[in-house]
Amino acid sequence: LQHDFRELFMNKKHSDVKLRVNNIDFLAHKVVLATRSPVFSAMFDQDMLENQSGIVQIKDLNEKTLQNLLKFMYTDVVNEMDCEGTLNILLAADKYQVSNLKDKCTSKILSLLSEENVCEVIILADMINHESLKTFALNFILENASKILSAPNWCLWVEENMKLATEILVKLSKYLKHDNND
Repeated sequence: LQHDFRELFMNKKHSDVKLRVNNIDFLAHKVVLATRSPVFSAMFDQDMLENQSGIVQIKDLNEKTLQNLLKFMYTDVVNEMDCEGTLNILLAADKYQVSNLKDKCTSKILSLLSEENVCEVIILADMINHESLKTFALNFILENASKILSAPNWCLWVEENMKLATEILVKLSKYLKHDNND
């Protein structure tokens, strides 16, 4: 079955919908999309323009992210990606409610978490209300505070993300206070 769906994904035979991103069309099958995503299911169940025209405009994803999302929906396989690419796929998985892809992306992000990318991870985790990822990133910041908070781009990040920075600094002060009481 997995082999058959991979073939369906690769050759696009009997496709009945186009997903358009940046004027590039990706052929797909409504039944696969609707089965894997409650968002697509609702879209195809209603009498929406996308359902009538057979073209779904995807405005907030890039081509590579959409390609990876579709590949996963057909094959349950996600390509190896760097942290930024995985964050993009996580955002797409959240938007289209593809929960098992969201889980795979989260695991990958946890394995790629570093002092260089933790701020981007916590921004996305906060944006999509992914509490476990946010907590993990926050704890990573607390454990590596001396390096992260002294990085040249930290001040700029704080200015752009005041709410999150305040949350981090409050947790850090509690963490340090608790550490000093022991």
